[in-house]
Order: sequence, then C-alpha cells, then structure tokens
Amino acid sequence: MIAVVVTVAFAIAGTGSSLGDLYPVLTMFTWLTNDGAMGLVLLMTVVSLAVIGFFRKNRHDAGIWTRLIAPALGFVLLAAIFVLIVVNFNVLLGQNETNALTFVLPAAIIVPGLVGIAWAFRLRRSNPAVYRRIGHGEEGPAAVHLGDEDDV
Repeated sequence: MIAVVVTVAFAIAGTGSSLGDLYPVLTMFTWLTNDGAMGLVLLMTVVSLAVIGFFRKNRHDAGIWTRLIAPALGFVLLAAIFVLIVVNFNVLLGQNETNALTFVLPAAIIVPGLVGIAWAFRLRRSNPAVYRRIGHGEEGPAAVHLGDEDDV
C-alpha cells in the first residue's frame, strides 16, 4: 500500500514540475536503484574494514592474506568506486548538470549510516551490555525484547 501511495504521489508531483514529467518507472525507480547500488557499495566498503577488525581480535588461524591484505585491498578499491559513484551521481541519474537531487539522493543513504554510527557509539558508552549483544541474535529467554524495560 505504501508503494502505491508513494508511486502515485511521485507521478502527481512530477506533472509539470521543473524537472519535467516524472514517470515512476523511468524516473523514480532509476533514482532509487542507483541510490540502492551506491548504498550497497558503501556497505561492502565498511564491511571490508570490519573484516580487518574482526581478525585483529580473532585470528582463527587465518593467514595474512585473509586477515589483512584482501580486506584492505577490497576497502581501497570499493572506496574508490564509492567516490566515483558520488562524484558522478548526476550521470547515473541521466542529468547533464548537478542539481539538488544529485546531493539529496546520496545523502538519503549516507546520513542514516552516520546516524547509526553515532547511535552505536552512544549505546556503547551508555549501555555496554546491550551493545555487546548486537549481532548475536536472540539468545533464548534472556534475550532483550521490546517492552523489557529492565534490560534495555
């Protein structure tokens, strides 16, 4: 239902706008697909660093290639691709020049990521027990559930 509302609102708002007619299939889906691809490259870039951090704490008999070289190489190359995507985002959107949309769409991916990082740092400082459980899934009856105010 939300997708229908957003698509209809997009089509109505785009009729006669300064951007020209905005067709949901040709415009909105192209914008969001490019935004999603950029977000995926950013996620893979961050995960490359996380792999290095993981193997610094847990060697697991992994060699230097697995622990450091491959993830560092992945980080550098993916970061370069991410920068190219951001710098050329107007080209991905099919625009000749940059405009507000060229900055708003990447910001829709980057800003929530930065907010999440800030929240994680705050949580690590204010509630280390909850922070330590992040990424471990539910751990039986002792797991934190919504409404369990004592553990959160």
